Amino acid sequence: MLPGIVLIHGYTGRPGDLAGFERALAARWGGDAVRAVLLPGHGGPDDAAPRWDREAFEREIGRTVTALADAGRKVALIGHSTGGSLALSFLRAGGFRPGLLILLAAPHGLDEGSRERWERHRAGRPAPGVRDSLALLRLIRDAGAGPFDTRTPVLVLQGAADELVPPSDADRWLEALEGRPARRLLIAGAGHHFREGEPGAALATDAVLGAVADMAAEPTEDERAAVRELETLEPEAAVFLRRSPYSARHLGGSPSGRALLGLGTAHEARADRAPVIANIEISTRCDLACVFCARTRLKPAPEDMTPETFRRVLDALPHAYRVTL
Repeated sequence: MLPGIVLIHGYTGRPGDLAGFERALAARWGGDAVRAVLLPGHGGPDDAAPRWDREAFEREIGRTVTALADAGRKVALIGHSTGGSLALSFLRAGGFRPGLLILLAAPHGLDEGSRERWERHRAGRPAPGVRDSLALLRLIRDAGAGPFDTRTPVLVLQGAADELVPPSDADRWLEALEGRPARRLLIAGAGHHFREGEPGAALATDAVLGAVADMAAEPTEDERAAVRELETLEPEAAVFLRRSPYSARHLGGSPSGRALLGLGTAHEARADRAPVIANIEISTRCDLACVFCARTRLKPAPEDMTPETFRRVLDALPHAYRVTL
């Protein structure tokens, strides 16, 4: 099914904040598939902050979503910063179910340092008025509250060097989304904006492209049959797929999945299936001295992988159903 991708910038931002993502998505699926929302009141001169109008913002998001859905496209919502907060508010108010929600550096609630970080982030630019600022704070405070369709897969993508939204917010989102098909990706070196050429921007773009591709691609009949067989043999596979529903085509199309149906390995010019089995070396400490082992040949210093590094490795392997150490 063809995707329809809606990009939502944050309050006081502009569509150009997501230009790198827009170009990459359009190059993959065509310009008709991508819509970068311009929030009402934004895009004017830089000498004044835009007025806050949540209802108008959500109406514009709704118009964009409806146009793509009416064209028969499966919609992905991508919200950056408070654009992610607006996307959540829109979903809670409406009842529309997107195929995918991506939260790019979206704040999860407020803390004691929120005001100071916001002032540093806005330094040298016009500040919103008191009423507008309070309305924005209410949106951020309420963004993680209230239900939206629990079947919607969510990707929380966060820069580890974000100067505005604490990286710990990615974990807070996962806690708030517990029980839903949600995952996080924390990108080392990336700040609040994933602009082209900046640290982490290429990885962030690849992650977004991969998530949208997973949403858009329907498993083949053989892949569905392989998944059914796998779930019969290993019931925990069904649990994994509830947490990661778009992993079905990767599991079903893997060499192991095809073997369940007696099919040979499919060799393609371009790999479009992600790894489903991961063998992760968590330590360089080993005295076996195997001839072809990298540890034997490179002789690295003895050290162990930290739990946070291990978690980041798993974050980058969303379809890895089985992990061996």
